[in-house]
Amino acid sequence: MTDLSAAVDSYLAMRRGLGFKLVDAASLLPDFIGYLHEKGAGHVRTELALAWAIQPVNAQPIWWHQRLGIIRGFAEYLRYLDPDTEVPPRGLLPARQQRVAPYLYSAADIAALMAASRSLNPPLRAATYETFIGLLSVTGLRLGEALALTREDLDKKHLLLVIRHAKRGGRKVPLHETTLRALQRYFDCVDRHFPDPVSPSVFVSIRGTRMNKDSIHATFPHLIDQAGLTG
Repeated sequence: MTDLSAAVDSYLAMRRGLGFKLVDAASLLPDFIGYLHEKGAGHVRTELALAWAIQPVNAQPIWWHQRLGIIRGFAEYLRYLDPDTEVPPRGLLPARQQRVAPYLYSAADIAALMAASRSLNPPLRAATYETFIGLLSVTGLRLGEALALTREDLDKKHLLLVIRHAKRGGRKVPLHETTLRALQRYFDCVDRHFPDPVSPSVFVSIRGTRMNKDSIHATFPHLIDQAGLTG
């Protein structure tokens, strides 16, 4: 009988070696294997995969669909190790992602958000958000790309940002000299707070560590309200 837990580990290692992060799969697959053990099953079965996928009774259908999709990907891999594996058909639990219509920020909206950022405390946090929003607006960087930046990614001589953590490989983004000056003012502010750098990151928290997405998701709605852009 195939060791399903070991198979999960080898599957995750193989996919991560190809560049996939598999954050959800890393937590959901062990849970599914535990479910199979509870049911006394030694192989992946479509009926059990379906029953496990819809366990969160209050979840949206898209989440059930995604849970089953994670099992399907693992089962396709496992079938080569265990021929008795059943791969759930793709037609089960159909669902469509409902995407939110994008909001296009005008120059006035961006100015209002940056002004709202200046009201944050302490001053370092205010400077971080003002500079962060400004950089996103003039470069078109994705959130994760901006957070991953280090000071070494700034080519001051050629007025470029080197984006190393991008979806389709690295790229270089041109900067206006006014953007470079704004970044330098921010660096000066950070250096006054942390003469001995805690992190090489461009954008830092009030503790000097790399700023993270959770902080932005918690703060940005407040800035939207302050700027009068709600809705």
